[in-house]
Amino acid sequence: HVNSSELWKNPKIEPRISTNTKTGEISNEQEQAEYKGLKFLIHQTRTELNGSLHTFYNHGFHNYNDFHFRKLESVILELKYDLGIEPEKSVLNNLEIGINIELSYPPDKFLNQIIMHRGIPFTWQHDKTKRYRECSHTQFFIKSYDKGSQNQLNRYIFRFELKYIKMERINQLGIKTLSDLIKPGNLERIGELIVNTFDEILIGNLKADYSQLNQRDRELFINGHNDKYWLNIKPTDSTAPDYKKEYKRYERRLTRFSELLEKTGANQQKKEIRELIVQKINELCDPEKTGGIDRNSLYKNRGKLTNSTS
Repeated sequence: HVNSSELWKNPKIEPRISTNTKTGEISNEQEQAEYKGLKFLIHQTRTELNGSLHTFYNHGFHNYNDFHFRKLESVILELKYDLGIEPEKSVLNNLEIGINIELSYPPDKFLNQIIMHRGIPFTWQHDKTKRYRECSHTQFFIKSYDKGSQNQLNRYIFRFELKYIKMERINQLGIKTLSDLIKPGNLERIGELIVNTFDEILIGNLKADYSQLNQRDRELFINGHNDKYWLNIKPTDSTAPDYKKEYKRYERRLTRFSELLEKTGANQQKKEIRELIVQKINELCDPEKTGGIDRNSLYKNRGKLTNSTS
């Protein structure tokens, strides 16, 4: 929520208005502006803000470093006091949350082992800067990729993120506005959501030693690493006479497959990365870790959000 006329007067903001290059006539397209990677779109009754707060903190250049609680807080304070945006009234219409984990090996070695989430397979996708694994649900997307390669770094950085395009689940956590992101406990709840979603993902490792399995389990172990196998045996017609029977059969195979991943150690890589994710989330949520922020100077110049602890 922001006063668009006041925003346009702000010397930090450079409005962009489309004009006809021949006649000089101003078009009827939306007024817009950009600042540190954030894009402002002016509608008749509201101003829409798009972009990454993490990238904004890095002056619009990247989001591959750690974004601690205090960095998030400093960004929201800057939006409030420097740009006149009211965090308490700024409603979140979608939200991307993610974590960057440094690995000792190329992330693709892990990305190739991701199978599916809640019965929905992961696919390989590509854009201008990266290729990534993605799982699409109606309310959110799961995305994983090599962040180091995307940013041409000499480090292996695994990125795991959730993008909510429908806010029902996020709202259930008590997060509806920009200021809610830094209320006590909310960042931890987001962290729990990331970990719980990661736990639900079926991830294997065909390079694990499965030679000691019997023939039946060996076939399930091999087939289970292929998402098409699960799609073929999962019943979809709930009105079919044998639906419940077939669905229980599907669930039994899923359970057995998970047991085989544990028995062969094929889930070890997932366990290790999960531990790194939990460690990183705990670090990022710690308010005592400033992440390079001069808090005394910050509060002296701008004060605190009035309702950040309400």
